[in-house]
Amino acid sequence: MNWDKNKDYPMFIKTMTAVSVLLRVPMLNEDEMEIYYKYLSTKFDNIKQFVKAADALIEHSGKTFDSRKEFPRVSTFLDFKEYEVDEREAKLIAQDAWNLALDTSIIYGEKVNPVFEDKLIVETINKMGGWRDFTRKTGYSTTNEDLKRRNKAEDKFVQTYVDLLLTGSMLRDNLIGVGDRVIEVKSDYKLIKPQIKEDYYVSDKTREKLKMVTNVKKIN
Repeated sequence: MNWDKNKDYPMFIKTMTAVSVLLRVPMLNEDEMEIYYKYLSTKFDNIKQFVKAADALIEHSGKTFDSRKEFPRVSTFLDFKEYEVDEREAKLIAQDAWNLALDTSIIYGEKVNPVFEDKLIVETINKMGGWRDFTRKTGYSTTNEDLKRRNKAEDKFVQTYVDLLLTGSMLRDNLIGVGDRVIEVKSDYKLIKPQIKEDYYVSDKTREKLKMVTNVKKIN
């Protein structure tokens, strides 16, 4: 076992909190958290391996096990200990993430602070230079040069997202290079018509092009 409680326990709590929020189940209390930590830290080689298993559990909730309205049992985390996302599956997930990030960029632009539920999106965009750089590469456009730039950004985004997903890397919570207006961006990737605010002008032609994946909610 290669766990250091002083160093790893905060990440453990953060990961368990993500499980609770993303699966929409009640969070563990302090005593339960200690019990989970004591047991799981003996079953996983290190915190990185545990985080990778938790990510897989979240990603496959409702697909490979029955996620009821209760926190996953210890045995459920162990079920994903050896789980490996294959590259084909990872690319499908990454494409959904790209669509959501792209739509947020097109509709809201660089002067917002998007709070993405999917922290892999956050880390991917940060590795591409931050939110403002991302919007400048992906904003709505019609020229061939702009489309080439967006296609290049898509390739970079998808590959970076896949690499992060397959390696189980530690993720940052917040985007760099953001604006002041906070918006919340959910990650269920449902195909819905975008909710475009009155204070954002969008032409009819653009509005038709934006009938893809947006699930954006204004916070303030």
